[in-house]
Amino acid sequence: MIATAAFLFTLALLIHFILLSTERFNWLEADASAAATASTEVAPLPESKA
Repeated sequence: MIATAAFLFTLALLIHFILLSTERFNWLEADASAAATASTEVAPLPESKA
């Protein structure tokens, strides 16, 4: 059980560091313009009729 948890934790850290090393998925050093561009691509929800 402990070995499985340690393996999964190590795997999760590895995946996150790999993603951080890419330009597309680096959420720590994303500039404000990239964040604004990403937020404008999301379609708004339809208005509720209630």
